[in-house]
Amino acid sequence: MEQNNLLIKGSLTVIILRLLQNNGKLYGYEIMNMVRQSSKGRISITDAALYKALHKLHADGYIIQKEIVEEARAKKFYLLSRKGRYAATTEALRMKEAISQMQKLLRYKR
Repeated sequence: MEQNNLLIKGSLTVIILRLLQNNGKLYGYEIMNMVRQSSKGRISITDAALYKALHKLHADGYIIQKEIVEEARAKKFYLLSRKGRYAATTEALRMKEAISQMQKLLRYKR
């Protein structure tokens, strides 16, 4: 399971970008829940890993962070910038190619 988490951690940026691309604006906890639900509980992202990735994506200009006040609480949600929309598509293609190459490698026989 730990190896699986390392693979996910290395893919977290692409996962976040694609979830935002496919779903529009999302709160951090929504992203965590989508990952957990779509993997049927096999994959989970810690708060620390998610928010570290979100802050980096924001600092690099891939996502926009907005804050709203609901029930006297400030809540942050995230959405893609133009740069982020482009990256979501290109990085997903790169990820698919890497997965395809890995599958070929795992089937390779001499």
